[in-house]
Amino acid sequence: LDNDAVVSAETLEALLAADALVKSDDKLLALTAKLLAEAARREEAIALYDIYLDHCPDDAQAHFLLGLAHDGLLDFDPAVTHLTIAHQLDPENVTYLYRLARLCISAGQFEVALTHYRNLIEISDDPEHAERYNALAYSLDDTENLKIALARLLELKPGAIFATALANIYREEGDFSQAIAILTDTLDRTDEEVPLRLELAHLESNQKRPDRALQVLAPLSLSEFPDAVPLVVGALSALPAAPNAAKLPGFLRTYGPALEHSSNLPANNIIDLANLEL
Repeated sequence: LDNDAVVSAETLEALLAADALVKSDDKLLALTAKLLAEAARREEAIALYDIYLDHCPDDAQAHFLLGLAHDGLLDFDPAVTHLTIAHQLDPENVTYLYRLARLCISAGQFEVALTHYRNLIEISDDPEHAERYNALAYSLDDTENLKIALARLLELKPGAIFATALANIYREEGDFSQAIAILTDTLDRTDEEVPLRLELAHLESNQKRPDRALQVLAPLSLSEFPDAVPLVVGALSALPAAPNAAKLPGFLRTYGPALEHSSNLPANNIIDLANLEL
């Protein structure tokens, strides 16, 4: 028999009947404990794992499986203890660390779970791990861990949602250049350009750079994406007072016809546009 063997219930009972033999052979002892745990006979499995680990305290898998058995009984303290030992013995094992992080949440050890998730995303390329880390950091309103989680998510699966969320954190902190850099970088790595361009235009306008806002919005069709219309009009209106005011005629030629035919252009914006053209 080995740890990957498919064992019938009768074979398991035979192993249990040979109690003295099983307890005198560490391989049989570990296998029997594993089979008991798989059969949801957790208390019996725990008793055998305790004996086995007295003989083989450095068996990471045995600590892991013993921790899972305790977890199955909702006995969180020893579960965390043994999963922690398993992780310490095999720190590169993604499964051990992932289950430990999830277990710490069940045990109410949220800050410890954050640390484990932060370490997990350094050794795992699975976006689910970063997403769980992000969700936990968000639920705890932990800005620093949110930054780390979102940055990792952008590495693994670039997208407008994660980029906007991370950019908004930096924007709220007053770091507009970093917010703009995040959105710009993501724009180059995803096809979700519309929400990214709209958000970038907002930021550039807030930074008193209407010409850059207009450049960002230039690829968008105003008839197809009417949410861009007020951004364009606002940037055009601000451009005469901006350092690059000389670019206004060119931008009017670019945007003027589309704005004039836009059904989303409020009356006051029509007046603003007319004044600019004059």
